[in-house]
Amino acid sequence: MSNPQIERPRDGRIVTASEIHSVAFCPESYRLKRSGARLAAHAKTDAARGTRKHDAVNERVAAAHARDQSRWCFVATHLYGVDDPRTDALRAWRDRALMSSRYGRALVRIYYTLSPPLVSLARRVPILDRPIRAVVDRIVSRVQKQPGGDA
Repeated sequence: MSNPQIERPRDGRIVTASEIHSVAFCPESYRLKRSGARLAAHAKTDAARGTRKHDAVNERVAAAHARDQSRWCFVATHLYGVDDPRTDALRAWRDRALMSSRYGRALVRIYYTLSPPLVSLARRVPILDRPIRAVVDRIVSRVQKQPGGDA
């Protein structure tokens, strides 16, 4: 496969990043577009329909991902339940404070790695719930005292 070269346009127009990207998929399409070729009406209709379908799929996937991710509070859900205000406060803290910094995101990744096995163990050994709850209750208390912590 040949590597198409993108020449600097003689008319001074800027070559966009999207155009550069499109060369990898269809160099001929890029050449025709830059030379002023126009799409037929049916091609425009087909392209618009394809774009709408693509956008609809992207929206469904993004919504499902956000819904799934926003529910990932394993320990709090185990201790308090999925819709408890304390669980919601921890989710909001994660989204507002932790996910906004590199260190916070690293902490969340560690939590997502360690908490499922911890919850699994706590389900098998219920006596662990008491010390886990003591730690999580302290975190919830501090989170709820922060601005935007729903205290």
